[in-house]
Formats: sequence, structure tokens, C-alpha cells
Amino acid sequence: MAKNYVFTVDLRYGGTTPSFLIFLDGKDILPLNTMPVLEKDDTITFSFKGREVLDGAMYWRPLANDLPLNPFAGQEGFKFPVKEGDVFTIDKKSGNWSFVITGTYQATLTFGHEAISIPFLIDPEADVGTGVGPR
Repeated sequence: MAKNYVFTVDLRYGGTTPSFLIFLDGKDILPLNTMPVLEKDDTITFSFKGREVLDGAMYWRPLANDLPLNPFAGQEGFKFPVKEGDVFTIDKKSGNWSFVITGTYQATLTFGHEAISIPFLIDPEADVGTGVGPR
């Protein structure tokens, strides 16, 4: 049976390498910054807590030559945008991918009222159906 995961990026504390948690049925199911083994037809909903992401993007790379560029239904190529509430469905039965999530968010300097854009980067890996993880 397909599972519906929520990939939650925590931008509340600022910084350029924020942490993420994976939720299933409203509960965090894994240690901080850990991905579950995904299966075909599982969904991942993206959530950004604490700040609005201005230009989020995901970059995917297969870890074997015979894999498509990403494991999602309806997504072409290795780069595509990601924003609050986006839902992606796993469309592959097996494989390992490396991916990064990048973007910027607004912050106000403490000594002034000027808003600045701060870049961030998250670098997890995705195991679809193998249960052994990337090698």
C-alpha cells in the first residue's frame, strides 16, 4: 500500500544547511536528516517551515547508469522546481538517486530593516525499493 510522506525542511533557525524531517501520518518516523526506503506509488509532499522559500529547486542524479534521471511520475530531466505543498509520486520500482534541494529565503538584518536573501542546500539520497541504500 502506498505511503504518503511529508518531507519537512526546517528554516526557522536560518543557516545555509537546514535540517529536514520525514513525517508519515503526522508523526516523525526517522532520525533527523534521514530518508525512508521509498516504494512505487508512494508520495512525497514538500513543506518548508519557518520561512517562505523563494526559488526552490531539486536536482536529481541516478547512482546507476541504467536509471532514469529522477524517480517521479510526470517529471522530466534532472532539475525541477519545488515549493510548499508540492506533491511528487514515485513511479519507479527500484533504484538509488542522489538529490539536492536548493533555494533562498528572506531574512531581515538585526541592525537594520533591509531584507536579504540567504541561500540554502540540503543533500539527501533516495532509495526506491532496494532497501540497501546507495553504494
